[in-house]
Amino acid sequence: VLTKVVDSFTPGILIFVRSYFEFVRLRNRLDDQNVDFVALSEYTERSKADRYRSLFANGTKRILLYTERAHFYYRYRIKGIRDIVFYSLPDHAHFYSELLNMFDTSAIQQPTATVLFSKYDSMQLSRVVGVHQAKQMMASETDTFLMA
Repeated sequence: VLTKVVDSFTPGILIFVRSYFEFVRLRNRLDDQNVDFVALSEYTERSKADRYRSLFANGTKRILLYTERAHFYYRYRIKGIRDIVFYSLPDHAHFYSELLNMFDTSAIQQPTATVLFSKYDSMQLSRVVGVHQAKQMMASETDTFLMA
C-alpha cells in the first residue's frame, strides 16, 4: 500500500500512525525513497508544524505523515486532505471520525480512507466499526471492505 501511495501523483495524502515508532520507521522509509513529504509529530515545533500544514494544504507537499499523539495534544486542523491512509488505527476511536471530517470536500475526486489492520488490531477496529462488524471483518476471507 505504501508503494502505491508513494507512486501516486495525487496530492493531499495523509498517513496516520498510532505510535512514534511507526512514525520514525515510515519517515525513514520515505526519506530513503526520496519522497517529497512533511512529517508532523508531537515533537514538531509549533512554527514548523504550521509551515508543514500550509505546505500540505496548498499542495506543495503531497504527503503528510501524522501521529496520533500530535492529534491528541494539538488537534491540528489540517486542510487539503483528499486521501487518508490509516497505517494503524487510533486508540481513541473518535479520532477516526475527526480525521474523516477534515476531508477536502471541494476536490473533484471522491476522498478515500484506507485502513490497514491485522488480527492484532481487533480492539482498535472494534472501537471504530463496532464489535459485531469487527468480528466479521476479522473472520472474512476477503481483504477489502467497503464502508459507506
